[in-house]
Amino acid sequence: MADIPKTELRILKVLSKRKGCSERELANELKMEKPNISTYVNSLAEEKSGGFLDEMTIRYYHIKDKEGLINKICHESPSPIIGYIRDNILIKFANHFNDKNHLDAMNYLAMALDHLLIDPNFYSEDRFSEIELSQEVRDLIKSNPRKGSIRRLNRLLLEEIFPNEIIKSKRGIIYKGKRRKTRNISSKHPNTEETPLYIHEDLSTFNDIVGFLNKEIQTCKTNIKLLNNRINGRQADIYEQIGPNALKIDDPQLKKIEDEEKYNKKNIGDYEDELKFYRDYLQDFLESEHTRYLAKKFGFKVILGPLLATDDCDIIEVLKKLKEKGDISHEEFVDFLAPFFTIDSPDSGRLDQITGPASKVPKITKDDIRTQLEDRFGIQLDREELGELSNQFRRRLGSSDSPLSKS
Repeated sequence: MADIPKTELRILKVLSKRKGCSERELANELKMEKPNISTYVNSLAEEKSGGFLDEMTIRYYHIKDKEGLINKICHESPSPIIGYIRDNILIKFANHFNDKNHLDAMNYLAMALDHLLIDPNFYSEDRFSEIELSQEVRDLIKSNPRKGSIRRLNRLLLEEIFPNEIIKSKRGIIYKGKRRKTRNISSKHPNTEETPLYIHEDLSTFNDIVGFLNKEIQTCKTNIKLLNNRINGRQADIYEQIGPNALKIDDPQLKKIEDEEKYNKKNIGDYEDELKFYRDYLQDFLESEHTRYLAKKFGFKVILGPLLATDDCDIIEVLKKLKEKGDISHEEFVDFLAPFFTIDSPDSGRLDQITGPASKVPKITKDDIRTQLEDRFGIQLDREELGELSNQFRRRLGSSDSPLSKS
């Protein structure tokens, strides 16, 4: 996706509270002039987001409403086009649509619809007679599309068929809600209307924002490393060419190198400030009401799973807050943490990597669990919760003979 300037990130941070701020409220909170806010808001709302994969494929994160999509495809009285979709994808994929694992179900849905993108017969005038097509789609049909253009056409057609269930391939990051009466209690005109603003509540927009932040974080880390290497390399060159007393020599070349080193160190400081900004922003965004809403809508594993590979955010802290607010259960919480527990034995390893008969699985006591929770994750559970955790480990290891000691 395109870069998001810092001012726009500040706007998104306010909107991530999901309170539907108007431009006036944004201007007040960010201490900016309303005309300037309008410029940034229009940029964020402009339908420019999206890349090649968004335009030419269907992925799980393109699905806005899994249940609504399944209902339309599988259960509603079929229109000609829905009937065609059923005939072509239900036989292969329908058994997987209601998988208890949200991510698996969404992946199967996406695979099913992506299968339609290469169908040169997907569009017919009779099948789409009940759907009002956009000008872009009508123009593409008139151009007699072939190969790659067929895939693009079919992607657009699916957007027209399922406008509330599949995201548009080109979209804004935010959208404008229904107009309402002003929330400005000091207004001289209390009946004045204003437009609330929201971040799009879909996985693709979430991934775009998180992806941009991760990209900036990695760029900062790379630049810091390069500049440090450059400084160390120059110092090595000086030592080799002039000797250990190099710093005592009044040499124009040395002065130039010292100035360059100061400049590089200043840049390192700037990049470190940038790194802190993006890391803090990422953590705040993941702990926001917006992320909480998506976690409830799609399942927290769907949105947080891809972040496990990075050390630039505290996933456990995010999970703790979701648990505190009742958005995830103890069982879900433990299921997510379980792979990160280790067992103290010669064959110790991650819990999800342990296989074989339960009799050969190393013992792990409740005290071990309690210690790891407190030391590694800063989490404290009472006796009842610890019992739930023990039961969860039994289920994960697939045996009634628990490797957990009863101590």
